Amino acid sequence: MLLAFGAGARAADPDRPVSSNAARLFNIPSQPLRPALEAYSVVTGAQLIYDSRLADGRRSQRVVGVFKPETALRMLLEGSDLTVRYTGPLDITLVPIERNKDAPEASDARPSSGGMGALALDTLYVEVAPGSEDRPDFSQYGRAVRQALKQALARNSATSDRIYQVQFDLWIDERGRVSKTFQRRSCGRPDLDQAIAKVIDGLLLKDPPPVGMPLPMRVTIVAI
Repeated sequence: MLLAFGAGARAADPDRPVSSNAARLFNIPSQPLRPALEAYSVVTGAQLIYDSRLADGRRSQRVVGVFKPETALRMLLEGSDLTVRYTGPLDITLVPIERNKDAPEASDARPSSGGMGALALDTLYVEVAPGSEDRPDFSQYGRAVRQALKQALARNSATSDRIYQVQFDLWIDERGRVSKTFQRRSCGRPDLDQAIAKVIDGLLLKDPPPVGMPLPMRVTIVAI
């Protein structure tokens, strides 16, 4: 039996243009896969078509935050052995990964998301303390930290080509080394949390923090 969701969500507001690439807010907890897919369709207006038996015994991953629909769906399906085939901007078929390997033409309809390397960071925020807006060197250093983290996570086989969302506080010493970390938000997989922390802890940056920069720095990483 094939199930389709989402048509009703589009009909609820027919005058509203729907963009398949527009980021939007998701608040989908980890749960049985079928209601999670229904929740995804309500948010995006996308039509999901799949064999209902594929949802049996499978759970979704937690998807909470502002993401593009394609990113959110990949996060939701992580670890389920299911993947997507795009037959149109808002028409999506879910298939087992093995079956999708026999249908390479399906990737032609996938929404474009730009260049993708071993690790793409859909979002990587580096927060500095309020009141620091008048220090351009703080913002510049934040960009440098962001780039260093991206490169380090992409180089490590345990953290590259994975889907996750985490948040850490970082303390950086006068040598530019991450001397201490504190994880504020877990990705929900302890082994992956540990792998990410191992990459970040002790990371040597090119420069130390600017004089007077408040620590810790808070980083929110969303990898797709």
